[in-house]
Amino acid sequence: MNNQLTKKYTRKDDSREHLARWTKVWGGIPQPEWVHIFVHTLDVIPKSWYLETKLRNGTTNWDEMKEKFCRCSVLNMGSNALMKHFKKLKQ
Repeated sequence: MNNQLTKKYTRKDDSREHLARWTKVWGGIPQPEWVHIFVHTLDVIPKSWYLETKLRNGTTNWDEMKEKFCRCSVLNMGSNALMKHFKKLKQ
């Protein structure tokens, strides 16, 4: 199988590219099912976010899930950059 299709999202990649890749792959699958299979494209930490978002907040709509995923990944990238900055200040 193509390495791009087995690669899990770890928050280091662009979330929009991740979504675009899987949207292309899932083209033949009805969109309402995408929310349920999306979890299999995520590494451990993003998977935890997904499960909390889907189960706790009842997210079952793909467009809503995409929006939350992109928003959350941008916030995480921002917090990672801040953490790196703080570590440099401590040194």
